[in-house]
Amino acid sequence: MARLGRVSRWVLGGAVGLTAPAAGAALFSYDSSYDVQLARGSLSTGPRAASGVLDYRFVETCEGWQTRSRVIMDLTFRDGTMITNTRDFESFESRDGRDYSFTVRTTKGGVPVEAFRGTAKISARGSGLAVYEIPSPEPDGKPRKVTVTLPKGTLLPVQHTLALLERAAKGERLFRSVIFNGASSVGPRAMSSVIGPQLAAARPSSDAPAADVDGALFDAPAWDINLAYYNLIERRDTPNFEVFQRYYASGVAPSFEQQFGDFTIRADLDRLRRLPAPTCPVSPGKPKSR
Repeated sequence: MARLGRVSRWVLGGAVGLTAPAAGAALFSYDSSYDVQLARGSLSTGPRAASGVLDYRFVETCEGWQTRSRVIMDLTFRDGTMITNTRDFESFESRDGRDYSFTVRTTKGGVPVEAFRGTAKISARGSGLAVYEIPSPEPDGKPRKVTVTLPKGTLLPVQHTLALLERAAKGERLFRSVIFNGASSVGPRAMSSVIGPQLAAARPSSDAPAADVDGALFDAPAWDINLAYYNLIERRDTPNFEVFQRYYASGVAPSFEQQFGDFTIRADLDRLRRLPAPTCPVSPGKPKSR
């Protein structure tokens, strides 16, 4: 089960970057889908073949941002074992980056194998707490709660994306941070980001039908970015996994590769549709949502 779970958690981890445009740009809502394939198979315990779909939805509300993703993966391992794994993740992040909630559900061959939910709160000082709620295996049992400390400087997903792209727009090349998204039970992760030079706006080539991809969302500057993730609960010199992507200031990546140990998975955009922005009450001195 460990080898099964790390693949889906890993793909969801890559989805962390798919959230919001750079600071100063108008946030938008969108619905997307990626074709996921194994780019490099494992020679040990990881998958030797894999294919699937990542559906990702980002919705701006008047209070913050909602995300919803589903990863469905067909996996084949070295011993010939074939498994279909489905993992659903939902989250909400407040506009001020202080409050967060998340829900995770994983099934193996249609049978539930993992489920938890939780909340996180970042204080004005920048530190915080995350509380995981794990259902009891007993029908009438109470859920078990696990509290995890979030170190000072921890960023929630949207705030992290805004900070990363703000630094990219300023020409900075390195960004080290701690991020918490609740997609796995390992708690917060340290992230080291390497940012390439700014690239001119250009619509990426794609095998997807033009009608299925809103190309206007790529009419923005872009950067090649490498994200290396480290579990804070471990001490290691090499990352737990890495994500390589060309990331646009609009907040969209047309594809990304994720490397974990001795295997690599690639995701390519199949569908991208912009969704209507909310109509929110206007506070004095604040512009309306577009």
